[in-house]
Amino acid sequence: MEFVDTSILCNLLEVPGKSQHRKQVIDELKSKRERRDTDLLLPVTAIIETGNHLAQVSDGRARRSCAERLSGVLTNGTRPISRPSWTAAAREAA
Repeated sequence: MEFVDTSILCNLLEVPGKSQHRKQVIDELKSKRERRDTDLLLPVTAIIETGNHLAQVSDGRARRSCAERLSGVLTNGTRPISRPSWTAAAREAA
């Protein structure tokens, strides 16, 4: 099991000034997904820290675009990160 840290999430979401290694990160995650050799865990702290980085983006359009991508990852399981298990469990409990 590997953690998806804030820097990885920022690269995936193309957060301005925080996504310098986007291609490398995506290639590495695709490779891991294809090999199915590890599970990825998205910690709540990475989500909170990424939200903080998004809040600091001065361009409102870029900020909203990144926030919508983050929302898609968290609510719809938009690839390359699949839906966290706690989200599915919360929906079932409701």
